[in-house]
Amino acid sequence: TLLRALVRPALAELIASLLDPDPARRPSDGEAAYFSAVPVAQELSVLSRKDPALLGGGPSSEADAARARTLPFVGQGAQLGALSAALGRQGDVLVTGPTGAGRSRLVREAVRRLSLEAVAEGRAAPTLVRSLEGLAMLAEVPAILWLEPPAEVAARELSAALRVKALRATSLSIVVEGEAALAQPALTQVALTALDEDSFRELCARLLAPQPLTAALLAAARAASQGYAGRLCSLV
Repeated sequence: TLLRALVRPALAELIASLLDPDPARRPSDGEAAYFSAVPVAQELSVLSRKDPALLGGGPSSEADAARARTLPFVGQGAQLGALSAALGRQGDVLVTGPTGAGRSRLVREAVRRLSLEAVAEGRAAPTLVRSLEGLAMLAEVPAILWLEPPAEVAARELSAALRVKALRATSLSIVVEGEAALAQPALTQVALTALDEDSFRELCARLLAPQPLTAALLAAARAASQGYAGRLCSLV
């Protein structure tokens, strides 16, 4: 919150991604970090809107993917709000949606925002854990357990996680990505859908910059991705 008050939002997002404690959400190397910084520098008029030639050869596919992960979150405001609210009260959440809908990015964004809020308020930020085994080493700290189990074992893993939560003394929220069949009264269900027209256009513009966004290109992108954010990022 303090960082956002001091610098431009795009720069604050970049700094947060570079300092993110989760390696999967940081740029993977110097090249990826550079291409993540380019659109920010362009927005601040430090670099030309033309593709700068400070690094030869253009970004690799890995750098493109890293840059996509550091772009500001677009759309799905209701879903993000519901997920953040549930996690903020130590609730448990089932995130549903087709492959490529952006479920993982939604979870990362909710956790990132909760962590920034906690730090700004002087509280311990919850630790993001990706397995029950990892949770066993963090019995004394607040945590968010994020599960992406295969469909055939999803119900069993979720049941085990809920049993572990009942025995913990410290706060724990559980987020599971899965099918709607996993829904139960104890879980808040957050369902991802295709992006609305305005959000889809905004995401396309950010991903394809500085390439002009024509009506034909926008239509082709929507047809190929079916309007889902994750699929669009993968295609680009």
